[in-house]
Amino acid sequence: MKKILISILLILSLFCGLIACNESPEPNGGGNDNSQTGGNTDGGNTDGGNTDGGNTDGGNTDGGNTDGGMSENEKIQLKAYLSTLLESYLLDPYSYLPESMTPQGNHLNSKNQIVTDYSGFVNTGSIAAGGFGEQWNMILENMAQSQVFYRALEVIEGLTTSSVVAFNNYLDNNPDATASHSFQNGIYTVTIYFEDDVLFYVLDYTLAGQTAQIALSLDVETNEKTVRVQIGDANALCYTVTEDAYTFAIRYLGVRRAFFMVERDGEDVTGHIYEYLTVAGVEIASAADFYVRDGYVSAVGNKADGMVGFKGYISELYDLDTGKLIGYEVKETLSALSYDTLWFDLNTLTGLQSIKYREQMNDDTPAAFFINGKSTPWTPKKPLVGSRHYDIEFRTQYFYVYNATDEAYEVVKAQVPMFFIQEKYYNDLTDEVNDKNNVTLTSNVSTADLNKLLSDYDTLIDIFMQNKEIVTVDTILAFIGNKITH
Repeated sequence: MKKILISILLILSLFCGLIACNESPEPNGGGNDNSQTGGNTDGGNTDGGNTDGGNTDGGNTDGGNTDGGMSENEKIQLKAYLSTLLESYLLDPYSYLPESMTPQGNHLNSKNQIVTDYSGFVNTGSIAAGGFGEQWNMILENMAQSQVFYRALEVIEGLTTSSVVAFNNYLDNNPDATASHSFQNGIYTVTIYFEDDVLFYVLDYTLAGQTAQIALSLDVETNEKTVRVQIGDANALCYTVTEDAYTFAIRYLGVRRAFFMVERDGEDVTGHIYEYLTVAGVEIASAADFYVRDGYVSAVGNKADGMVGFKGYISELYDLDTGKLIGYEVKETLSALSYDTLWFDLNTLTGLQSIKYREQMNDDTPAAFFINGKSTPWTPKKPLVGSRHYDIEFRTQYFYVYNATDEAYEVVKAQVPMFFIQEKYYNDLTDEVNDKNNVTLTSNVSTADLNKLLSDYDTLIDIFMQNKEIVTVDTILAFIGNKITH
């Protein structure tokens, strides 16, 4: 994680210097300076003598441009840089995530697989389980929002050939030492220039009364690529790509600001996301760390739309091969008391065959769950002081379903009944439940999965608490920067 935080700061400083704070170069800046010293007019010896034909400080290096212009080798390199940039700027952001943790790799065949009516007994094996929790879905949701900007990049595909031809012709006929060229192609103004070891490709246009700019850049020393897209005044995205890392920041419709970073180290992946949402004039801040290693995906954060007033932390654990939620543990402090609560899908409990839910009817008939066809309500164990040892509650899970009409995956937010038990009572689960409900339930969560869930909870939440406020709204807006002026 320290590597990620250092990388964030490095990217921000580099980006400010390259795009966010960049100004356009002067059209011919520095192009005529070399002829002032060591004079080379007619092989002469003005103010600098006649050393070996009078080519000192302005001579005949790499093909001889005695007027200080660009050499043929430099022109060839610039042409290659442009081709490289235009061939490699596109990115599938999902490629940095395990396929099993994406909508494409983990989805239902139909919305009908999601149970929405529990007024009658439902077989627990029929309940869609193993969906995405709120930490992981925050990542997928921001990925989906970024797709609006990625689609805007498609316009470049139709301009690639003409851009390369126009820039190459400009270089072939350019007598100066600088490279900066603009031309018009239909509604698009294309500007290409090279400055401080960075090649820029900038596209400005207006569509349906809305101005837009796409700015691509390639750092020829580091091979880092940066793409910035702005549509109108309120919507902008910027991302950077290196061999093993991908970072993006987004502002969208004035209500969403987010920052996402992921790094790969062999088969292991480490990432971080920050999200700021404005809802009814109130800013809601959420963040999460995530890790892919040793056959698991761990996501730790504080996103909890389904828990009103939640101030704690959640550690989610998924199986890497299937992308299914194994369970999560919640850390919460209420009235100076701290609770560590494990949550699991009902299909992880042997002995629980069916479940029904009754809405509250009146003060004398409260809401309640019923299990295994019984007419008596399910009863949690609740001491006189403190919270329930265990219970069943509806919790938010997210499932993805392919919409053939729109040719896209759509998210379905579902309320799924889940079983929770405080960590300190987990080993006594069977006795705890049987004491109040006269039913024998046992957990079939594997020892390996349970140990991983407990280990993540003990270590990753403390790391997250140190990281959760490092990236602010100002940090995100600085990374995105402003339109390039030229």
